[in-house]
Amino acid sequence: MGRGDLGFLGLNAPLVTPMGRGHGLCGSSRSDRGAITAPSMSYAKKNKKKKKLMKKGLIRKPEDTRLLDLPVPEALEGSIAIVWFRKDLRLRDNEALALANTADHVILLYVFDEREFGPDSLSSFGFEKTGPFQAAFLIESVKNLRRNCRMRGVELLIRTGKPEKIITDMCREYLSNGMDVNVLAQKEVTKEETTVEFLLQRSLKRISTEEARSKLHLLWGSTLHHIQDLPYTASNFFPISFTTFKQRVDRKKRKGIVRPEIEIPEFIKPPPEPELEPGDVPSLSQDLKVHGLMEPLELEQPFPMPQSCYDFRGGEDQALERIDDFIWKKDALYQYSELKNSMGTSDFSTKLSPYLALGCVSARTVWWEAMRYQEKHPRKVQQGTFNLEVNLQWRDFFRLTAVVYKNQLFARDGLGQRDKKGRLTSRTFAKRDPTEEQWDRIRKWMDGETGVPFIDAPMRELKYSGYMSNRCRQNCASYLVNDLGCPDWRIGAEYFQSKLVDHDVTSNWMGWQYISAVSNDPKHGRRYPVLKQALAYDPYGIFVRRWLPELALCPAPEIHAPFLFSEEEQEAYKMKVGETYPVPVVAPWKIPEEIDRPSEVPVEEEAEVRERKPKLQEEVEALVGDIDGSEDLEEDESERFFTADSDEHVDSEEDFLAELMALEEDGTEDMEDDDEELEEVEGLGDLEASAEEAEYEADEEVDVDLEEDDDELDFDDLEDNLLEDDEDDQSGKAVAADEESQEAVAEAGAKDVSKFW
Repeated sequence: MGRGDLGFLGLNAPLVTPMGRGHGLCGSSRSDRGAITAPSMSYAKKNKKKKKLMKKGLIRKPEDTRLLDLPVPEALEGSIAIVWFRKDLRLRDNEALALANTADHVILLYVFDEREFGPDSLSSFGFEKTGPFQAAFLIESVKNLRRNCRMRGVELLIRTGKPEKIITDMCREYLSNGMDVNVLAQKEVTKEETTVEFLLQRSLKRISTEEARSKLHLLWGSTLHHIQDLPYTASNFFPISFTTFKQRVDRKKRKGIVRPEIEIPEFIKPPPEPELEPGDVPSLSQDLKVHGLMEPLELEQPFPMPQSCYDFRGGEDQALERIDDFIWKKDALYQYSELKNSMGTSDFSTKLSPYLALGCVSARTVWWEAMRYQEKHPRKVQQGTFNLEVNLQWRDFFRLTAVVYKNQLFARDGLGQRDKKGRLTSRTFAKRDPTEEQWDRIRKWMDGETGVPFIDAPMRELKYSGYMSNRCRQNCASYLVNDLGCPDWRIGAEYFQSKLVDHDVTSNWMGWQYISAVSNDPKHGRRYPVLKQALAYDPYGIFVRRWLPELALCPAPEIHAPFLFSEEEQEAYKMKVGETYPVPVVAPWKIPEEIDRPSEVPVEEEAEVRERKPKLQEEVEALVGDIDGSEDLEEDESERFFTADSDEHVDSEEDFLAELMALEEDGTEDMEDDDEELEEVEGLGDLEASAEEAEYEADEEVDVDLEEDDDELDFDDLEDNLLEDDEDDQSGKAVAADEESQEAVAEAGAKDVSKFW
């Protein structure tokens, strides 16, 4: 967020390269058992010739071509620096602010882009691009940023309009006075944001003169690992597998791949004369025309709603306060792994996802704070800090995947998997709009009226609070695409975007692709049995009762199948199927025979639920038939998720080199030289791999069989990206602090990662 069978992945996975899309591993063959055999000898000859060209300086070395080149000056003396805040609404650990302070004058600016708000800024399927919850959170964050700037003696200018036009006009005024102007901003990765960057860069170039120049400098600051520090280059491909990504990053991390935080400048230089008008923070409804924040559930309810698991308040101060509260005051990092499947409480996750989405706090700040806590409590929270790091790396992985695949993130067929001829082998969606009947189902899904309590409760939570737990996001997405038969997965992705307070473009859209089986993941989608999930993660109906008050009197576990109640039972429970609660839109899933129960539930209540469960099982089967395992997750899919195999990386590199040398003649090197080159190709994929790296790879080889509890995939947030491990005896155990134990934890974690933002 490779995953699944690497035998399928090896030859068929396409790759976006500087030279175009590849068509598999050139010159390779596959044995009967699916393993990738050595490339042909001609490939090694081309590889050797490529090295000779590098030595002569005729082509660039791999380390010279990064995933994204972002040249940044060391200082900006003699100029005016405009810091354009985007999704980095913070002063702490802000590289743009630190660099701007090397200029003579500093201007701080935030622009509310009019194209992102209001009824005129709708998505393809008619949803608001920025919903009321994230808009309110954004306004609070900007206000907090302005307050912090004023405490340091500078003003944050606030404007509403098109950033490229507003900034260009501002620069033009200063250029007329003969001063260079440098605009500093955080680099974004998706289409709309990069389009604004292009338009601004072009405008600044046009207004520059020989006497005074203006330029846009884009800096990377949205991930845990800086993009320039990653071990991926133009010929050392960014992998489609998170496991491979993590292996490579963790290996280099020993050399210090997580950069230290950037401190807030003690003194921020003043703006030039004359100072501009500060501007006002726009109102939510009048200026931005974003409505819906006060929609009632039954009666008029205040915001946030009482049922909400957490009161999200925007701003850097609130983000740092949450970190301190979660890690230090409540000691919640210690239980970070144990609470992975909880729902509806304030501390089952860090609740930092909205702050990371808008950059109120950096991923590095979160990571370094966790490291400081672990240093103080080495034995106590080792597993928790490891899980936290993995979740931050998942966020990096999705953002960097967007750098590679660009607009395919929003395509109907997604990133997809392709064969050697470039044909899609993954799931495809027909190019047609939903019918009226399908739209009726989709609307019921959005309103929490599907007749399935474990779907309706989280959908109402999303609608009225802007938040939904990790577990529920994957279930609701699976239900829309797989059960309701939604003809376009992007409807769900756009709806989530319009409602989530913590919406992150890459995490949300990549998550929907994985569930819908249109991603580059070799696994073909995730389909979740709703009743199985309900009984496993809300067996006593606590979460359902919170958001479905019409079912408040229903007992567990029957509360998850209210359509089975008799007339007498419905009357006793003060509900009526078809009137106070809808009839299911589609038939429910088969209830599993064995489910895990939370240990904290009283034994008497658990025994009562277990005793009544077989009867519920029989009634469901009598109603919908004995559903076979085809609807359930296959056994191998429920137990395996990622495949950590370094050969995937070789495929990527060989594919690139074959493209690169396609125009070159085949050399006539000695057989001994060919064998030597083949040995390099069969390694991790680094043409210039050092002996140290080779030794590490041998020591740190990860088993390809990685186990999952139910093949789940999450796209919630940092805190909800908890490691999946269905074995209770392994969750929550403290790991010894010695080096050998740390290696064991890291290796186990790489095999068991299943969460993403």
